Amino acid sequence: MKISKKLIAFISAGLMLAGSFVFASELPLTLYDDAVGASVGDGNWDVQLWIPNYDKDKSEGNCSIMTGLIGRYGAFAFYFGEGQLSEIKGKKDNVYLCFDVKFTKKNQQLQIRFVDTDDGTKKNIPWRLAYDLNASDYKIDEWCKVEIPLSSMNCYGGWSNLTNTWTDIGSNEFDFTRVEKLEFAAEEAPVSSKFLIDNIRIIEK
Repeated sequence: MKISKKLIAFISAGLMLAGSFVFASELPLTLYDDAVGASVGDGNWDVQLWIPNYDKDKSEGNCSIMTGLIGRYGAFAFYFGEGQLSEIKGKKDNVYLCFDVKFTKKNQQLQIRFVDTDDGTKKNIPWRLAYDLNASDYKIDEWCKVEIPLSSMNCYGGWSNLTNTWTDIGSNEFDFTRVEKLEFAAEEAPVSSKFLIDNIRIIEK
């Protein structure tokens, strides 16, 4: 797993301040705009192509992320501070995940999902709130705007890396007060070609 120096500093700052570290939590929240947002961290695993400051092609501004060659179950992610997305709870009908994407192949697929924290207990399951994004629904080799209402995302279970177990959703629900990260994952199949992504934000309408 590759973790940026920024994420290491991001986590270390929170640990040093023993819970008193305050992360920006107001919407809109920028995850990427020419660079990873100041209030989030980033990381990736099983991603062979990752250029977060690609300046040859972008939706707007100076840079975009060029990525791809992602093994199945590989992902890139943006990390949040403890409770950073708590204000979304109870009003997700008005909140959207927005970004610009440029697919290069019709068969490219991503599962975009918020993931709760994982402490290895049944009390705090790392629930996934997910949306499946398919390149076949968009123009290829053109920048396209994507707006995903959080109300259209589905919670369908959680995988614990600590216990290596899957838990079906049952009667529990995704908890925005415990969100650890937003993943762009190759859940159903590898992404064997490149694509670009830019202007990743969480907004309220």
